[in-house]
Amino acid sequence: MRSLANSLTRLNVSFTSFNNHSLDIICQDLPRIEYLDISGTKVNELGPLIRLSDTLRGLFMYHMRASLTNDIVEIICSLSRLTNLDLSCDISTKIFADTNLSVFDVNFLLAELTKSRLVELKYLDISGKTGIKQEVLR
Repeated sequence: MRSLANSLTRLNVSFTSFNNHSLDIICQDLPRIEYLDISGTKVNELGPLIRLSDTLRGLFMYHMRASLTNDIVEIICSLSRLTNLDLSCDISTKIFADTNLSVFDVNFLLAELTKSRLVELKYLDISGKTGIKQEVLR
């Protein structure tokens, strides 16, 4: 993987056995990653992404297999270069019957995004999330 470190800018590991340890390795060994798709993986610890705060422009976490809590909001808001963020889910499918989908409070995320320095964010997908309050969309 070291040979890719100087050139790889996009990585899609969606719906694989990719996990927290894998994310840690990627964030350490591939510092030029701009777009990362970890949709449907076992990742539930996003701390390593902070290493990519100067380069990461797209983060896709559709239908996360493991539960994610409000702790992810602080980490996401520290990724100041983000232009694309996908936190969507499809509650009608049972791809992973053995675990819950992400459980963070989408209203908390939206409120924090408006206060954060994610001034470059152009695309936000929260489809499938329920209980969105109208006041946080203003």
